[in-house]
Amino acid sequence: MTTSPTPHPIRKAPLFTPYVLLWTTVGALSLGTLMVVGLAPEWLDDLRPASIMTDPQSNQGQRAAARIAADLNALKGSVAQIQLDLSKVKTDVAAQSEQQRTVSAQVAALQTRAGTDQAVAKTDAAQPIATAPVEQAAAPAATPAPEANAAIDTSAIAKTAPAIQVSAPAASPAAPKAGAPARTPKVINAEATALGLETGSVSAPAATADAISFGPAVVKPAPQPVGVKISSGASVDSLRLSWSLLAEQHGDALKSLEARYTAAGDAANPSYDLVAGPIKSKAQAAKVCKALTAKGVACTVGAFAGDAL
Repeated sequence: MTTSPTPHPIRKAPLFTPYVLLWTTVGALSLGTLMVVGLAPEWLDDLRPASIMTDPQSNQGQRAAARIAADLNALKGSVAQIQLDLSKVKTDVAAQSEQQRTVSAQVAALQTRAGTDQAVAKTDAAQPIATAPVEQAAAPAATPAPEANAAIDTSAIAKTAPAIQVSAPAASPAAPKAGAPARTPKVINAEATALGLETGSVSAPAATADAISFGPAVVKPAPQPVGVKISSGASVDSLRLSWSLLAEQHGDALKSLEARYTAAGDAANPSYDLVAGPIKSKAQAAKVCKALTAKGVACTVGAFAGDAL
C-alpha cells in the first residue's frame, strides 16, 4: 500500500517587493512632475541652469524686439535731424527774403533820388539856355554909354583967358570898382560951344554884340540798364526760391546783382520772369550769360526792369 503525499500549505507572494517599490517610486515622481508642469510651471524657473537664462541665442523673440527698438530709435533720430534741418532752411530763407526786401527798398530809394537829381540837373541846364537871349538883349540897356558932365558956363572967363585942354590923369591912385561907370574928365575954361572932349587915350565905344541865339534844348534819355533773365515761374514765391538757389550755387556771377521780376502771362495763366542786374553793358551781360549757360542755367540778355523781388 502506497502512502499519499502530505499536502504542504501554499505560500503567498509578498506584496511589496523591491521591484514593485522601485516602479512605484518612479511613477509617483513622474506624476508629481507632470502635475507641477501643468499646474505651477513657474516653480521650474529656479531649476533652470544659469547658462540657459543668460544665453542670448536662446530667445529669438527678445533679440527681434531689441532690433526693432534700435531701428525705431534710429528712425526717430533721423526724423528729428530732418526737422531741425528744415527749420534751419526756413529760417535762412526768411532771413534772405528780409535782406533782399531791405536791399530792394534801398535800391529803389536810390534810383528815385537819382532820377530826381537828373531831372533837376536837366531843368537847371535848360534854364540858362532859355534866358541867355534875354540877358544878352538887355545888356545894352543896362549899361548906358558914359555922358559928359554938365558943361560949366565959362563964357565970361573965355573972353579973357585962352582955352585950356586937360587930359585924363596917367594913373589913378585907387582902382575903380568893378561895374562902376567910367568917370569923364571935366573941362575947365572950355568954350561954351564945345560939345565934348576928345582924347587919344579913350577909344570909341565898341558896338554891342548881337544877342546870341541858341537852338531848342535837346535832352538825351538816360541809357536803360541791362539785365539777364535767368528763370521763370508761375508765382513770385517760386522765383524767390529759384533766386536763393541760383545765388547760392552761382555766387561768383550773381553776388553783385539785384533780383527783379516781370509779369509775362495773363490773368488766366500768370507767368513771371526772374531778371538779375543791373549790368554796365550788354557785352558784360553776354559774358555773365555765357558763364551761367556753361553751368546749365538758361540765360538771355535783356532790359533790367520790373519790381523788386
